[in-house]
Amino acid sequence: MVRHPSGRPWVIGRWHDEELTSASAGSNAVVLLGRARISESELARKLAAMRSVSDVDSLSRSSHGCFHLLASIGGQVRAQGSLTTVRQVFYGSVAGVAVAADRPQSVAALTEAGIDEELVALRLLFPTAPHPLSQACLWRGVTSLPLGHYLLMPANSGARPVRWWTPPEPSVPLAQGADTLRRALEAAVETRTAHSATVSTDLSGGMDSTSLCFLAAPRAARLVTYHHVPLGPSNARWLRSSAALLGPEPGKRGTGPAWESPPAMPLWATPRAVSAVRSLIHAAADGEPDPLAPLPVQHDMLSVAQLCGEMTRRASRFTARHGLSYEAPYLDDRVVETAM
Repeated sequence: MVRHPSGRPWVIGRWHDEELTSASAGSNAVVLLGRARISESELARKLAAMRSVSDVDSLSRSSHGCFHLLASIGGQVRAQGSLTTVRQVFYGSVAGVAVAADRPQSVAALTEAGIDEELVALRLLFPTAPHPLSQACLWRGVTSLPLGHYLLMPANSGARPVRWWTPPEPSVPLAQGADTLRRALEAAVETRTAHSATVSTDLSGGMDSTSLCFLAAPRAARLVTYHHVPLGPSNARWLRSSAALLGPEPGKRGTGPAWESPPAMPLWATPRAVSAVRSLIHAAADGEPDPLAPLPVQHDMLSVAQLCGEMTRRASRFTARHGLSYEAPYLDDRVVETAM
């Protein structure tokens, strides 16, 4: 538990010691929960310069890693996760008091919220529901933060999302962007290897996993690579050359072919479920929602990143039961922002 400067309980949960970075100054405090690449002394220095929760923007824009950020400044509380929802914030109201958590079930348990059956049917869409329905919460009265927003919880009014991030203009030259992306990835990998005796990485032979393996190799005390043997030979050549440079042969496991499909309901879905999903999509379209970004390519990038973030979030909850941390450095805010 982390106490508020007032002495009252503020953040309640379970985490490893290395996942908590915090600082306080008088009645103000800031907490980072997750993988963060900043010391408590540096965090305290930044906190001392903050006069309102909007001042936290500079910390959010400059910090490497993947974490939840909570700040209490000037009597207001700010809570936010990551852009890709690997770290997500869900919120609701209990007796007029705003509550937030990293899992919707936690908020629903406090608010005694029920399941929205129509949204359950929406989850049958493969590979995912279209924006903005993809982020709809299954529990009534429980809301997830939109991309690029933080949750503002004033002392005497209801909680509301506030935008703090917008996609950058794609104006950086390719060579400069590549160098910045490399440094962002190096920082993302270092946040994972700093407190881990053994790090395991996927080595498919593709550019993404292979790059991470080579970034992790000099930083991890012990690196174990893992490889799914594909039915096709597309990455085999690069896998063999990469494995030879990295050292021991990666562990192997056979896999079947991957199937891809445009968003669609399964053949066994009932007419009622199909009708409910159709109505939800039409209602969302009638609302003319804003895209995730002004450029179609950026919207697509963020949509895919959110889907990957949700899968990573769910996978990490499963592996945590076995004492393992499931990480995706490519989904860190600074990496995503730089790639755009």
